[in-house]
Amino acid sequence: MFAICTAGHINHGKTTLVKQLTGTDTDRLKEEKERGISIELGFAKYIIDKQNYASFIDSPGHENFIKNMIAGAFAVDLVILVIAANEGIKEQTVEHLEIIKSLDVKNLIVVHNKIDLIKDDEISSKKSYISEFLKKFGFNQIEIIDVSIEKNIGIETLKKLINSKILSNKNENIKPARLYVDRIFSLKGKGTIVTGTVLGNKISKNLNLKIYPNNKEIKIKSLESFNQNVEEISPGSRCAVNIQNLDKEDIKKGTIIAEEGYVSFTDFVYGKINYSKDFKNNSEVIFHTGTSRVIGKIYKMPQSNLVKITLKKKIHLITGDRFILRNNIGTVGGGKIIFPNKLKNEEIIKELDKNLSHKISSLVKIEKKISIEKLMIYTGELSLELVNNYKKSDFIIYDKKNSLLIDKEYLKLQSNAFYKKLILFHKENSLSQGISVSFINENIENQSIINLLEKNNYIEVKQGYIRKFGFEAKPNKIQLNIINNFLKSINQNPYNPPTDMHPDENIIKYLLSKNIVVQSSNNVIYSKKSYDELTNKILTIKKQYGEININIIRDELRLSRKYCLSILDKMEEEKLITRNFN
Repeated sequence: MFAICTAGHINHGKTTLVKQLTGTDTDRLKEEKERGISIELGFAKYIIDKQNYASFIDSPGHENFIKNMIAGAFAVDLVILVIAANEGIKEQTVEHLEIIKSLDVKNLIVVHNKIDLIKDDEISSKKSYISEFLKKFGFNQIEIIDVSIEKNIGIETLKKLINSKILSNKNENIKPARLYVDRIFSLKGKGTIVTGTVLGNKISKNLNLKIYPNNKEIKIKSLESFNQNVEEISPGSRCAVNIQNLDKEDIKKGTIIAEEGYVSFTDFVYGKINYSKDFKNNSEVIFHTGTSRVIGKIYKMPQSNLVKITLKKKIHLITGDRFILRNNIGTVGGGKIIFPNKLKNEEIIKELDKNLSHKISSLVKIEKKISIEKLMIYTGELSLELVNNYKKSDFIIYDKKNSLLIDKEYLKLQSNAFYKKLILFHKENSLSQGISVSFINENIENQSIINLLEKNNYIEVKQGYIRKFGFEAKPNKIQLNIINNFLKSINQNPYNPPTDMHPDENIIKYLLSKNIVVQSSNNVIYSKKSYDELTNKILTIKKQYGEININIIRDELRLSRKYCLSILDKMEEEKLITRNFN
């Protein structure tokens, strides 16, 4: 779809023109009817054919309602600048042009309106003046259409031009679905309804959307576009969202409804200025983005068109969206949000003003590792677009499992450091199976290191341990001597082995892993041979008595209660017996 906004000075005929093109009178308020001026934004559906239509946003021209005009012009595809021939370029004509330039609107049509109020021989010279004036704002070769609604002059020519721009429009939709709320109201039997112009991708009833600043997932009862119930709404279209789980009082103008994961909450932004007047550093401005506005201070960065803006309070916004700066005199300028947080190294901000793949590479290089989720907020781009763009860099590794982009050189250094740590660990703990996998869970970076080393066969992860690939635990000479002495001691009295002469834990773990010993309750450790002999005897006794318990074992094998309990515990653990507790 396509969004069109009107602009121009008060009483130059914007609302009347929209009515002529669409059949809709966008002045809906009683005050607007009484005063004969537009106050709030007005909306109308402009039909081209059965398949195509555009959304008209009629903005007020009075200087007191410039904030409403900014909300209307935000992220539109085409602006129709209306200039009354009998008055020419006026104050709000200029300010609206400043806003259009600041928002970087590429498509502009000028309607030279009310030509019936001037002499025919004046039309050409007035149009020439307008054309020269537009060049000051960088608008060259702009179509200027002579129009008289009273005499029905130029309307069809204007329609053909609008239609050609709509039908040739190619919207790539690589941004998250969102809308900035410009109206909030409630209707009996329906509940809370908010309206806005859809930006980015389509919005549908099944799409998971959150509302900010409420930071709450919304339940959509229905979607409407120009009073028609629909299942989905394309970008550029007007949208009315019937929200189930919020009251009208919970929502304010400036609210954003968007796909989760792309909205920043910040009081500081870096921006790229498209248009500006002279301003003093640290001067106070009103920062407009979407339908939000907040007071802030602006500082121009040296030798660039980049600025820093510190806001008096945090607001929700999306990186890549447009902004307008105004003060008590008028529009100062505007541009695009480049980054939504303060940077330690501000030199990188110049790199973040480049294409997406370059921006990703710069952020990864600075942060060493960065999640796709964080990049979504930093760039305002769809996650799929981020993943596709990382491939354009030779310096980034994508850890798909953890949704993480890592600087290749950094990961290599960290992996080498961990591998050296592992080798040293094996040297100092030759009987240990390796470093516990709990190391991996300490942070995502560790997981990426392990994934890389394991993929390249430097390490392996087995039985809850990380170890060098092909590593086998082996005792050294001192440990071997300890093991031999220990086995000798427990074999001297195989069914009643001593429990106060055990070696350290690592040796025990090694013997257990090699199935040389069996550990049971009461700190009893048997040699595997002794344990097998003892269990066979107990199973024979069980067969003889038809049952087994401590008393039977004690009488038959002359074992103390401690050892009877220990062996029966182990046999029951291994499901060799089910004993009677007598």
